[in-house]
Formats: sequence, C-alpha cells, structure tokens
Amino acid sequence: MATVDDGVEINSKEKELKHLRLLRVAAIQTLVFVSSLYDYAKQNSGPLRSTVGTVEGAVTAVIGPVYRKFKGVPDDVLAFLDTKVDEATELQTSSISMLHLWLSRLRTKRIV
Repeated sequence: MATVDDGVEINSKEKELKHLRLLRVAAIQTLVFVSSLYDYAKQNSGPLRSTVGTVEGAVTAVIGPVYRKFKGVPDDVLAFLDTKVDEATELQTSSISMLHLWLSRLRTKRIV
C-alpha cells in the first residue's frame, strides 16, 4: 500500500488513472480538509461536545453500512470515465493525424 502525505492509504492494486488523476487527488485533499475542519469544530464545540458525540455515534451507526456497501463505486466510476476520456483522446488524435495527412497530400497536389 502506498501512502499519501496526510496518512491516507491508497491500494496499489487499483488501476492507475491516465487522465483523471487530478480528480482523485482533489477528492482526497478535500476529504482531509473537511475532516480536519470537523475535528476543529468538534474540539471547540464547548458545552455541546457531548451532544456532538451522541449525534456522531448515531450518524456513524446509520451511515457505516451504506458506506461499506458503496465504498468502491467512486473508484469504479473514475476508472470508467478515465477509459472513456482515453478513447476520446485516441479518436481525436487519429482524426487529427488523418486530417493532417489529407491536407498535406492536398497541398502537394496543388504545388506539383
């Protein structure tokens, strides 16, 4: 397993993204920021600290099973979108090279 600067572990078996790596990095950094913001707010909640703890426990009990069920879905969606972007890029590259070849042939016919 590889680790990111903030201690978030990423499974090295996951498919490496070619085009959408920035989205994964942005999502991880956003998650770390929101988590640290939540921890700061929880530490400074004053007299509401026990209520925050109770609500946090209830939310964790409800959201936990849902999270475990859909845990890999964002990675699968990102991998699918990355594949589609790769296909579109290859199609665009081949179309541009075909157009360039056609224009260069047309240009040589006019000159000769």
